Amino acid sequence: MNSLFNMFFDMKSGFFDSIKVIDYAYLSNYIQGFMKMGGIYVIYSFLHYTIPHIYTYFCVPKSIFGFFMSPLMAQSPHCIGLRWTLYTVGDNLKTMFALLAGWFYNILFSNSMRP
Repeated sequence: MNSLFNMFFDMKSGFFDSIKVIDYAYLSNYIQGFMKMGGIYVIYSFLHYTIPHIYTYFCVPKSIFGFFMSPLMAQSPHCIGLRWTLYTVGDNLKTMFALLAGWFYNILFSNSMRP
């Protein structure tokens, strides 16, 4: 049990030592860019949340008539546009998370290796 505690403490102190090496003045340029990109993320999150609700309201009415009309409504231009937008927004959010992970990796590991 004691060795498990020591192992955790060593990992924790190593993590905090690597944080002390980061040059925060260099990091502030990245933070400003991230804040500009944050607005795009908020817009995409809003679209990703609202589009399914709009799609179910306009393209899949909640009635027996809506059940029979849904194959026809699915081919209407506004429903096709909503589906395309939802797919595109979801794909872009996936790409944003990959870019964000790469950005954090670059900041944490390449900055600590600088002379």
